[in-house]
Amino acid sequence: MGRDPRATHGGITTVIRKLANEMADMGIRIDLLLFSNPPQKVVPAGLHPSIRLISLGTAPKIVTAFRLGGYLRRHSPDVLLCAGGRANTVGAWARILTRHSVPIWGSVHNTLSMGEKHMRFTRKLSRRILSSLLYRRLDGLIAVSQGVAADLSKYTGLSATRIKVIYNPVVDSKINGSELQRPPHPWFLSDQPPVILSAGRLAKQKDFPTLIRAFELVRKQTDCRLLILGEGKERKALEALIKELHLEKEVELPGFVPNPFPFMRHSAVFVISSRWEGLPTVLIEAMALGTPVVATDCPSGPKEILD
Repeated sequence: MGRDPRATHGGITTVIRKLANEMADMGIRIDLLLFSNPPQKVVPAGLHPSIRLISLGTAPKIVTAFRLGGYLRRHSPDVLLCAGGRANTVGAWARILTRHSVPIWGSVHNTLSMGEKHMRFTRKLSRRILSSLLYRRLDGLIAVSQGVAADLSKYTGLSATRIKVIYNPVVDSKINGSELQRPPHPWFLSDQPPVILSAGRLAKQKDFPTLIRAFELVRKQTDCRLLILGEGKERKALEALIKELHLEKEVELPGFVPNPFPFMRHSAVFVISSRWEGLPTVLIEAMALGTPVVATDCPSGPKEILD
């Protein structure tokens, strides 16, 4: 249960898609419960044809929890896996408000305590109390890294024995089997300066302003380019910063790219500048492709990957 994998392109949706596809390949029946309007009857490209898409709608969490409880009573799946914060909350409310015996497991893909850095005290306190109370009603929790697990235990007060660390599936045949020809971008022609690459949602968490300012210092010493793949709410602010630093010809934000692997393979270095993470999938992908990587030592994930 989680976000609609057709509508978003973040790390969690990538993980959902890979897990669902692999389990469907093993002959396991998979229902994807989505926080979206009713999906098309045809399974979209990228998902196994046997996977069933079921809409829970976009109503408030309590309403969605009752809808989820109805699904669980009617279909009695072996287990429900919740992918991320909203799904965890809805799953916990369904456990409290509806009668069913289906085991519900939550999953945490980020460092929770870092997500509240800019919240007011009352919001922080209510968030922690609610998370602690609701997460206790789940049958168990999966953390995507040791750092996320430790933060989750401290944040919610849950015993570490109730939290299992399972790293995200990342490297698959799509990476290993890619032709990895040069990407269709003029910066990757053989006579061009080296390209520094980053990828992710254009969000404050990813701290791309720091990367852009660091790039300004680097380009004073060597001719290079910076390409940031992804889309998000911070686009206008980043474009303004690029213009302020007079880097319009050296920095580009081409938006979401369905297949970033050729870009990763042919870049001089891959960089993540995040303030916090869970287990940065893109960092693992770049390493799998043999590209040198640089990452901020943020909580959590990069240090576990690079160690």
